[in-house]
Amino acid sequence: MRTIHLTIWNEFRHERENDQVRSVYPAGIHAAIGEGMGDGIKVRYATLDEPEHGLTEDTLDATDVLIWWGHKAHEEVADAIVDRVHRRVLRGMGLIVLHSGHASKIFRRLMGTSCALQWRVADEKERLWVVDPGHPIVAGIGEYVELEREEMYGEHFDIPAPDELVMVSWFEGGEVMRSACTFRRGQGKIFYFRPGHQTYPTYYNEQVRQILRNAVQWAAPVPRTPPDYVDHPPLEPIKKIRLTLRDLTLFNRCVPDAPLRRPLFHRLDHRMKIPAFPGERIFHGHRDGRDHLAAHDPVLLQQPKRIRQRLLVDVADRALQPVEPLRSLEQFRDDRESPFGSDDLHHFAEMMMLPGGIGCRFHCAPTLPEV
Repeated sequence: MRTIHLTIWNEFRHERENDQVRSVYPAGIHAAIGEGMGDGIKVRYATLDEPEHGLTEDTLDATDVLIWWGHKAHEEVADAIVDRVHRRVLRGMGLIVLHSGHASKIFRRLMGTSCALQWRVADEKERLWVVDPGHPIVAGIGEYVELEREEMYGEHFDIPAPDELVMVSWFEGGEVMRSACTFRRGQGKIFYFRPGHQTYPTYYNEQVRQILRNAVQWAAPVPRTPPDYVDHPPLEPIKKIRLTLRDLTLFNRCVPDAPLRRPLFHRLDHRMKIPAFPGERIFHGHRDGRDHLAAHDPVLLQQPKRIRQRLLVDVADRALQPVEPLRSLEQFRDDRESPFGSDDLHHFAEMMMLPGGIGCRFHCAPTLPEV
């Protein structure tokens, strides 16, 4: 079993400034949490007033899981450090956010919401009910965890719907709270755990410590090479199918009613006043509420009829709106307004079938007639 490198981050302000908090956590909240970690977890600590808040590049690079406790100094955390933690989470570092850390910059950044909620400090009972008993975070925990005194956090809790809801809290005053939630962002796993007001000895509770130990194990990244987000070459040659215009018209008959995808080959409207030069893309235009594919090439139109027009059709992931589909070769020949005589033209298409759907874009290039 490999060792998990855990960094516990704490503001460490209340314990130094408030006698009541110091009496509960004389060495700091971070130290009480760290004492509860078992074998296989190597703990280091970081606090707000250290250089770079104790979260240097080297520290974070060596961290598998980061626990975050903050309350009164969220806005004192430098944005550059938030960016640094955010990048590490996306690359796979686990993050456990505790109690009032719901309002921290990093948690709000990762959630994309205000993360606001209701609260009350009234020395009331909290009962955390396990609602996902098969989840590894609550392994070894019974039906519920009961804390005799805690701060109330209540709904609505302004977070995205959790990937997994593990526990729900009930408070003596009647409120409820989604109190143990998991999320995934990029390659990283995130766990929010509600209990932990600074004036109550919550982090000495053995069941709370068990949940945190389980959460560290759950959030630790899986050893693997991170993915490369690059322009990726094909793993094998991409097969291409060469079709004639007649093949395309027949194919067009077969797919006009395909769900979400419209006819592959649409009527070419040379009357659209959109220039398209040899070797360039034939533009996709819009007229009278309908989409058209323009095949208007002023250079080509000036050439003798026997000069060939070539259409290269690349199938792309784009659905074209329904217009007049070319149903038959005869329909093309009967278009008396066309300056082209279809008998004098040689048409071919190169079609690539790509996953995700059918659409098309056209390229036009004249070639000299055969001698």
